[in-house]
Amino acid sequence: FVINFKDLQKLREETRLTFFQNITTEIPKHSLRSIYRYEDESREIHPFVYTARYSAKAAIESI
Repeated sequence: FVINFKDLQKLREETRLTFFQNITTEIPKHSLRSIYRYEDESREIHPFVYTARYSAKAAIESI
């Protein structure tokens, strides 16, 4: 599953910022987290995992 750049652009700026604040492309070799992918504006695909840096409550409040 890939999140397309055009779909990311449809999100409100706040929501888009929250998304990028809550992911990392630095994935440990033996990670048990689900690995997702997103497309940047150059159409390059990047793997990412969600981080636990921000609480779910803060993420919901920012939407």
